[in-house]
Amino acid sequence: MLLLDQVSHPEGHEVILSRREFRAMSKYKGVTITFDCRLVGVQEDGDEVHYRIAFPDRVFYPQLREFFRIKIHELRIPIHIRGHGHNTEAETAVGWIDDIGPNGVGFILEANLFIRKLDLLRYCVIRVGEDRHLTFDLQVRNVRAIVKGWRYRIGGKFVNLSSRNAALIRREVTHFQRLLCRQGQEPELD
Repeated sequence: MLLLDQVSHPEGHEVILSRREFRAMSKYKGVTITFDCRLVGVQEDGDEVHYRIAFPDRVFYPQLREFFRIKIHELRIPIHIRGHGHNTEAETAVGWIDDIGPNGVGFILEANLFIRKLDLLRYCVIRVGEDRHLTFDLQVRNVRAIVKGWRYRIGGKFVNLSSRNAALIRREVTHFQRLLCRQGQEPELD
């Protein structure tokens, strides 16, 4: 049995009481789930009302990515990318990784570069360890302005990865998860 808070809109509350079924949606740390609810009863405690529902048979979780990503923005890991600035020459800029997974990376970039969805950023570089660099191409999947000016949240998928570099990325993602655990933080998945 689960307890859910009362729907705040009075008409919605009345619909739930009359139909005795509804679909609930919840979002936690960026993960959205939905599930069908069957009302078993209503629990009142003073001004508070809670719905008692039967435990759902199925939970619907729309997987937006093929693989998870781990949030590592606190680690301040740089990513070097090449894009086009005001002139037509390619320029290199440094961003900070926000999240990374086996098949892609999201990063924050403060630079005067023109980057659009579906652009292919060639020769991106992430420093792994003290003496190694990981070079890859990135297909841009989304670009979102964070604040006015030239600050963006960019997400993309690794392309043209060698099997060696793919294995290195998987190893580094695991390393980041363990590092966050050692620092006493629960790794936040996206």
